[in-house]
Amino acid sequence: GFIAVGAEWTDPHSYPRVWTSSDGVSWGKHKLPGRGSLFGVAAKGNRLVAVGHNSLTEVTAKGRSGYSLLFSSTARGASWRRTTVREPSDSGNFTSWLDQVVATESRFIVGGSYYDEDERTYRPFLQQSSNLRTWKAMPKPPELDESSGLLELLQIGRTTLIVQDASSASGSDRVWVQLHEPGDSGWRLAGTPALSNSVTHALGVVAGDHALLSVTIESRPTRTELWTVNRARDVTRVELAEPTAAPAAVHPHGLILIDGEPAAYGDAQGVDVLWRSDGAAWTAPRVVREKAGESVDRMDWSRSGGFLATGQQQSDHAFVLHSNDGVTWRQTPPRVFNEVAQY
Repeated sequence: GFIAVGAEWTDPHSYPRVWTSSDGVSWGKHKLPGRGSLFGVAAKGNRLVAVGHNSLTEVTAKGRSGYSLLFSSTARGASWRRTTVREPSDSGNFTSWLDQVVATESRFIVGGSYYDEDERTYRPFLQQSSNLRTWKAMPKPPELDESSGLLELLQIGRTTLIVQDASSASGSDRVWVQLHEPGDSGWRLAGTPALSNSVTHALGVVAGDHALLSVTIESRPTRTELWTVNRARDVTRVELAEPTAAPAAVHPHGLILIDGEPAAYGDAQGVDVLWRSDGAAWTAPRVVREKAGESVDRMDWSRSGGFLATGQQQSDHAFVLHSNDGVTWRQTPPRVFNEVAQY
């Protein structure tokens, strides 16, 4: 089945919502308690975890402007339990948010950022749970530069991988890849390629014993690189085929696995496309969507359910696309998803 998370807006508040579907076409809505929006979801068997954030319309008397959302289900999304997120001890209780979640064989890991009162800046934090009731803090990632956060969270076997961005007032935003295994006292730094411009986005997928990362770099025009990362902390650049009929304008947005082989989705010449791979080479891009003002943001695939993609219409509304073969796509409601997964 499919699960999607997001929010419904009723002025002046947003409310967390979950949708489930057995076929990617018909959806059932579940209202979760409280206010806010959900930005990530992960599934393992019957167990699901969704994460998000609630921004308060007014700062409280104690200075709180927002807080993290953490929901879990042991009933395939039919019912949900909310957990209060405990921030690190140096939190200023100003704000925190969770936007990353991953399921492993034995536990779930969630990640996000919080306001560090001691340093007066933002830092990443991660928590883990094996029973979905008790959540424990993982070792804190290194404090890189003046401010840092999480762009991506992945799991390679027993190894947890994070892509951490960091910024300072005097230089461009930088990115680091950190790895952690159970029992480690801290995080191990991978040898990321040197970049002269800021990194704005990073998305990844795990394929076997390595991760494939799509890293968007702020340049003119904006460019995207693909990196592979293994558990030995080796990072290698990967090249994608570009269209030959016109000047190159290729921007991969994300990565998925199709029958164990990596695939990439993004835009080429302003059209949303899908690249397939046989493990040795990448195919020419196949068109997914080419309507003006619309763009595909995320995509996923399963053998039983096919392809599911979410995107934006004029940056105001979301849409959902479903395809059995990656060639013929049809649009399905609703239009308010932020993230999708399959279970």
